[in-house]
Amino acid sequence: IRRYTELMQTAKPPAFTPVATAFVMAPEVEGRTIMNPHFARIYNSIGRPFKMFGTMAEAQSWALSMIEASRAPW
Repeated sequence: IRRYTELMQTAKPPAFTPVATAFVMAPEVEGRTIMNPHFARIYNSIGRPFKMFGTMAEAQSWALSMIEASRAPW
């Protein structure tokens, strides 16, 4: 977890900075509920929205909404 945190905290080139991160793990995946808070804390620490989903369709829908929101004029 520590090394993953360091990697996520490393600056990304402006054109490659992710808008959000979605993980897909089926509810029956062992350790899902244990790891989710760890990943949420990592992404929260770098100010990037993060969510874990049970299906790819849910994750894609959320990710597309995050991309659209990032393009909205302010």
